[in-house]
Amino acid sequence: MKPAYSADSILGIMLLSIFLILLAWYALSFPTLNFDLLLYIASYLSANTDNAVELHASTYSLLRDYSGLDQFRSFVSSGPYAIDLYEDPEKFASQINMYKIKPLYILAASMFARAGMHPILAFQLLSLISCLMICVILYSWLSRYASHIKSALIVIFFALGSRMFDLPRVVIPDTFSAMILFIGVWLLVDRKSQLFGLLFCVLSVWVRTTNIVFMVPLFATIIWRNYRGGKLFSDIGTYYTSGALAASVISYFWINSVYDYSWWRLFYHTFISYQSDINSFAIPFSMDSYINVLAERIPPLFVLTPGVAWISTSFPIYLLILAISWTGMSKQSLIRELLWSKKEVGPPELASLCVPIFASFILLFPLTIEFDRFFTPFYAMITVFAVSQFTRSGASRV
Repeated sequence: MKPAYSADSILGIMLLSIFLILLAWYALSFPTLNFDLLLYIASYLSANTDNAVELHASTYSLLRDYSGLDQFRSFVSSGPYAIDLYEDPEKFASQINMYKIKPLYILAASMFARAGMHPILAFQLLSLISCLMICVILYSWLSRYASHIKSALIVIFFALGSRMFDLPRVVIPDTFSAMILFIGVWLLVDRKSQLFGLLFCVLSVWVRTTNIVFMVPLFATIIWRNYRGGKLFSDIGTYYTSGALAASVISYFWINSVYDYSWWRLFYHTFISYQSDINSFAIPFSMDSYINVLAERIPPLFVLTPGVAWISTSFPIYLLILAISWTGMSKQSLIRELLWSKKEVGPPELASLCVPIFASFILLFPLTIEFDRFFTPFYAMITVFAVSQFTRSGASRV
């Protein structure tokens, strides 16, 4: 009688489980209180009050009770910006819309908090769960192309390269955004569950609006493939995808409008000078200032100098993996597969569609030392593509 599970699958699952338990233990044992945490907590609390003084007092009270007095004092006096927000409730309240622009992230953490969990722990746990889910889904996907043990080892190397031991320790929306987006493409491409896959893809825009840069070309590629296959109007999937494309674009503009999003204001606040009172920002766009920021921040990405970008971000490594994976396809085959194929979207297309979002972040938000937290789902797609290319010529094992 054939055993229900092979030795390979049992060992692979055990190896991955041990790693994920270690990851969870480390994240919960050594959490880091980053400054963004304060504004996300305020975003959650703002559902109950719009009074700036009350919101300010409630937010800092939660932080003081959770972190202890010594750490709290260090936190609120960490710089002029932190001091300014601590001393002025109105300036503190002016920051909140920059954080509420991730409504699904705030909602998800709020559900944990309203179930009785401390709000700070709720946000931290959301980061951890997201990282664990990304690893589990990636393992499931990779095991279609490689053995279970190899898949587990690849996931571990991916997690180390993607800073998975850092991301669950801090309160950021990027891990949750990565999970929602990665679930979407996994359901679409690997599980062939179009309706649910499209739903998660649209929801990813509600976690981080910049995901629209990936969603539009993805949905357009799916529709184009249907056209090439002669089933543009005969396939219900075309209508689902068109609806998802429209919903994503409408969501993007609606969310940005409601929360008064301004790219230049955020760019200036992040890279040029902190703005304690966001509502009073009135500095016009300056091409010189913009170019100066790019000139300072982009070159280190392409310099293999220890102590600069090569060890501060894994971005160049994944670009190299993508380039090496492409070399396994001839130039004609690559162009034909990406532009003229009638097949459904697969790992090669997903990896190629990562390029627009890489370019957009480099040009519009060059936070180079923190690229890994933005690019986690795209690193995962590149990993799937690489494994599919170098194991049985991309043929599925199942």
